[in-house]
Amino acid sequence: MNAMPLHVMIAIVGMSGGLSMLLGWLLLRLTLTRRLKKELKPKGEYWETGTLDFGFLNAGLFAWAIVLPWVQRSVKFRLIYPHLNVKARANGFEKMMAYGTIGGLFVFLFFGVIFVLIEP
Repeated sequence: MNAMPLHVMIAIVGMSGGLSMLLGWLLLRLTLTRRLKKELKPKGEYWETGTLDFGFLNAGLFAWAIVLPWVQRSVKFRLIYPHLNVKARANGFEKMMAYGTIGGLFVFLFFGVIFVLIEP
């Protein structure tokens, strides 16, 4: 039986974290960001990034606001969205995708550093 080398296993785990991050980010963009844009745009409270990111910057910002409570209370977030409670407006699926996005990013970065350190 052939054993898988350690650096290959670490690379696979790191890439699966990256895929989790990308999938969660895409699903947040298609669900939460789209719904909040429809709710906030008529009131003039939606922040248009003005770039070609198609709303992914807002999806990432919303993911950080759901996972880390101090992001939503920060001064810079309050300047962009003064009266928005993202965590209260997100349903269970969107919260799960936000945790998957941020958790996948951490797994990707952690195992990426380990891969670079132990690569043969």
